[in-house]
Amino acid sequence: MIHFQKIRDFEGRKKSSVVAEKLLASIQQGIFKRGQRLPSERTIAEEMGVSRPPVREALSALKIMGVVDIIVGDGTYVKRDIQRRQSNANAITMLEENESPFEVLRARQAIEQKILEIAATEADEEDLADLRLKLKEMKEAIDIHDFELYFQANRNFHLSIAKATHNSVLIRIMEFLFEVENQPLWREVCQKHFSDFEHINFYYPHHQEMLEAIESGDRDKAKMLAFDHFSRTVNEVNRYL
Repeated sequence: MIHFQKIRDFEGRKKSSVVAEKLLASIQQGIFKRGQRLPSERTIAEEMGVSRPPVREALSALKIMGVVDIIVGDGTYVKRDIQRRQSNANAITMLEENESPFEVLRARQAIEQKILEIAATEADEEDLADLRLKLKEMKEAIDIHDFELYFQANRNFHLSIAKATHNSVLIRIMEFLFEVENQPLWREVCQKHFSDFEHINFYYPHHQEMLEAIESGDRDKAKMLAFDHFSRTVNEVNRYL
């Protein structure tokens, strides 16, 4: 049974917001009622003719609004009846005003390769001392299993690498990308995926290797490590989305 028509024209809007509108309309029309499970993300994506990231982002916005409940390993369920104006406005505004988490990761994948490469040449002793301190703070957060502290320490480490380039433009770009990661949509879509200490313990040595490459001034290795790190992250989140 087909539940959704293909979206032919997005009219310059974000795909995720159009997907959210279609989902909200189907709930309001009673196609999906309270307590009923929605089709899988893959099915929604195929029927609407979009990729899975905008579907995941749309569902995440609806979850934040309290319209649906996402149960890992089970599915997405309609949580409550909706008032069209309020739910539509809140969810659509969130999607239009928040940057796509997946696009942010792809941007970091492209930008941080160059940042690490430059930092390997430009970092001075003060920069290296700061990076060692930030890495130590990451490890301390892992040891006490404090997710929020870890995420902040992780951001501080990557921002310190940007500062080690001594390039104000690159620093401002990274600051902007980290501001995006404070948005509700990012926290729902990505941070939940990263909130697993087995996952975090796997990635921590990558940061140690990045620091070692910068300390040794190995530009090629630093660039390669950044590429590998973010390629893994992007691929993981792509599968998750």
